Amino acid sequence: HVFYSTGQQFKWAYINLDHINPILVKQLKLNSLNNKIVNSANASNMANSILNYYEENGYPFAEVFFDSITIRQDSIIARLNTQLNYQIKIDSIDIQSEANVSDNYVLKYLDIQKGMLFKQSTLKQIEGKLKIHPFLSAAKSWQMTYGLSKSILTIYLKEKSANRADILVGLLPNNNLAANTRSFLLTGDVKLALVNSLGFAEQISLNWMNLQYRSPRLNVEASIPYLLGTNIGVGGKFNYIKIDSSFANVNGEVAFQYLKTAQQSFKAYYQTANSRLINTDTNYVRQFKTLPNNNDVSFNAFGLEWSLNKTDYIINPRKGYSLIANGNVGIRNVIVNNAIENLVDLSTGNTFKYLYDSANNNRLRYQLTLKLDKYFNLSKFFVLHLSNQSGSVYNKQLFKNELYQIGGFRNLRGFNEASLFVNNYSVFGIEPRFLLNQNSYAFLFTDLARIQSPFIENRIAKTALGLGGGISLQTKGGIFNIMYALGNNLGNTIVARDSKIHFGYVNTF
Repeated sequence: HVFYSTGQQFKWAYINLDHINPILVKQLKLNSLNNKIVNSANASNMANSILNYYEENGYPFAEVFFDSITIRQDSIIARLNTQLNYQIKIDSIDIQSEANVSDNYVLKYLDIQKGMLFKQSTLKQIEGKLKIHPFLSAAKSWQMTYGLSKSILTIYLKEKSANRADILVGLLPNNNLAANTRSFLLTGDVKLALVNSLGFAEQISLNWMNLQYRSPRLNVEASIPYLLGTNIGVGGKFNYIKIDSSFANVNGEVAFQYLKTAQQSFKAYYQTANSRLINTDTNYVRQFKTLPNNNDVSFNAFGLEWSLNKTDYIINPRKGYSLIANGNVGIRNVIVNNAIENLVDLSTGNTFKYLYDSANNNRLRYQLTLKLDKYFNLSKFFVLHLSNQSGSVYNKQLFKNELYQIGGFRNLRGFNEASLFVNNYSVFGIEPRFLLNQNSYAFLFTDLARIQSPFIENRIAKTALGLGGGISLQTKGGIFNIMYALGNNLGNTIVARDSKIHFGYVNTF
């Protein structure tokens, strides 16, 4: 038998806050306990809110306590008091690192500076920020040493393998062969990413792809953060795309980046792009007396990008989200093609130069893209990854070689790589993952897309569906990926013989 007695119930009749900063009372709503039932939780929450405030403002040894306690029948009257003790500044910062990187870079990335007041949240975030850093990690936990004359923060760093070599190989049905010929096209996607090779925390990546029949691509990117000890960084991009014997695109970008925090950045950039025809479809011009689907164009624009990463781990996140939003506006110029300019209309005897008379009446072009990833940690072994990739490009007369090229491993699985030319798209992904270890998992996926293009029949928006699964497996030699995918070919039934198999390999060094 267990016997117990609850005793008398009490309530806070009045809490005297005269010894608490009035601004703090209003900000933390400390008078909210008056006439509330007494319990350990609400008293503790009030004390902790005050302690947290002072820990964020230079007083890590502050104390909060009740005194002058009076009990009247079922009510308690007390005074809340504080003792701040010493104000602490970080007088000195000792960075013990094996990495070839400047102390200024580390302090900027961690948002810490010499002479700053003690701030508990900033110090607690050190290990979390290093966990998602591309080439630095914590050798052991940071330490604060308090002395009579000064306080010293010691940070222990080590360099982690950050340079990456990614190799992706795909087997796709080869539609460029005769109709009755069964064959596959071997596609490749090779990426080399170098980080801090020169000691400036720079990032350099080279990406070569051959995703379609005789259609190579090359992407080069470089960036340097925290120039001259500021939050400003610079970067640039170069892209080259050749589509068989149709056209070739060359794009360049110069950017300035403001790194607000380790997880958030803003970028302003200037972009220039040119697309040139390799072969001009003069038969199309003669037959329809209009410009062909592909044409020579140039584009110059200014844009902004916002990037936010709140995931808990770069390679295989368990929880959190990441977001990249990009938009630009610029001037598009349709360039007169010599083959069309000098082409004679046999019915009139005149050249087709007149087709360009109205081509540049609407020169403004707008472009928006969005990439969103969200991770839900459902249990120790299960993670749900939800994603969306969307894009829109607008001008009253867009040519095919100006459109997005989507499809394939990175944005619409189950479809041939970069096979869909669209001006509007939105791809929603659902991917449950079964975790095998920190960097390994098996997964299933469903990609559902809504796409629109002036070159789709009747210009009606179409639905695309991709299904499949795979495994990403970490070994001593690197991370191996294999994925099997099926697509519905824009509303048609899914056919197993049109399946795609992708093999990937990631190595860090």
